[in-house]
Amino acid sequence: MTGSPFLSSVIQYTTENKETCARFQTQCSQNAFCSDYATGFCCHCQPGFYGNGRQCLPDGAPQRVSGKVSGTVMVGSTPVELNNIDLHAYIVVGDGRAYTAISEIPEPVGWAMMPVSPIGELFGWLFALELPNSQAGFKVTGAEFSRHAEVVFSPGNQRLSITQTGRGLDENNHLSVDAVIHGNVPFIPPGAEVTMEPFKETYQYYPSVATSSSVREFSIVSAERGIESFTFHLKQNITYRDCRHDNRAPTSETLQINMERVFMMYVKEEQILRYAITNKISPVGDSSVVELLNPCYAGSHDCDTTAQCIPLEDQAFRCQCATGYSGDGQNCYDIDECAEGLSSCGDYSQCLNLPGTHRCQCQSGFESGYNSHTCVGKISRNTLPVFDLLGLNHLNRHVVNIHYFPHIKTTNSSKSTQNSA
Repeated sequence: MTGSPFLSSVIQYTTENKETCARFQTQCSQNAFCSDYATGFCCHCQPGFYGNGRQCLPDGAPQRVSGKVSGTVMVGSTPVELNNIDLHAYIVVGDGRAYTAISEIPEPVGWAMMPVSPIGELFGWLFALELPNSQAGFKVTGAEFSRHAEVVFSPGNQRLSITQTGRGLDENNHLSVDAVIHGNVPFIPPGAEVTMEPFKETYQYYPSVATSSSVREFSIVSAERGIESFTFHLKQNITYRDCRHDNRAPTSETLQINMERVFMMYVKEEQILRYAITNKISPVGDSSVVELLNPCYAGSHDCDTTAQCIPLEDQAFRCQCATGYSGDGQNCYDIDECAEGLSSCGDYSQCLNLPGTHRCQCQSGFESGYNSHTCVGKISRNTLPVFDLLGLNHLNRHVVNIHYFPHIKTTNSSKSTQNSA
């Protein structure tokens, strides 16, 4: 039987519909390189950086998170609106300690939200201290993801839904994460204290999603009620965009995160809710044996907060300043790549120094070119129909300006593009 020419032409694979580095390299981080594969391209972080290739952060540097929290939380029968209140987090990657603060959170929800540590646990998972043969969440998800969690309290059967959305890295290279919270939480008397024992949680990794389920125990100590014991059941999934073209990532993997020194507090006078958790990620099993091998794995080293702890033989280790920092490892200082002429910015761009790295910002009248280091002249709206007519949209706009429209003149890097008649 002879195959249909029309049908074969429909399913035939061509390079025109293949995503390649030449066409999509701008989707990679400025601290990444792009590699072509048989079915498409993948972004990979350069040495000294980590992430999923689309977003890369300097190795060893502390990380910051900012965002907004909104939603409605019922405390008993009292609804409390959260209207885009501020959330900030700071993570010391060298020891896996994550600090989270939510400001302008009113009573009584401030007290009642103390046990809801999963809000801050996300940042601990993203930037956990890595034990051998494991990797923290940011290397999988990068800065763009969606996390859905459901918390069910017992006794009482109150249910709370948490959605946290990673929206990328902002202009300061900080992770931007917004949260929406809806549901019910148990009432906690004002002035009470909440304690939670260390716990372990197992994450299952599949293509484009990570899931976990666990039960936590916590105690509430108050003058009115004494010591009360509660539990909550947490189920969550984190979805993200991964790259399967290189065929290197496993289809499924299981890792365990150990959360220790769990601390939560509500400051009524400042209306601030705080969480602090130490996070270590490892293969499933008893990680305490590994932690005894070296202070780097236990987080008991004396390296600077902007340094990596490099394990050596037995209990020996070496402190190495994070990428973009200089010093002896116990005292590290940010390198100003812009001032020292170490930037990778090209023509028509301005170098902006950031902690551990820098950013290239295009001058007025220019936009990012084939990568985030170069800038090319923008095309006016009047010119776009001509591009469509000539079929030139796939070409470099800067090149087309010069060769197809010579009346559009491009001057040196200190001036913007000017049009002359």
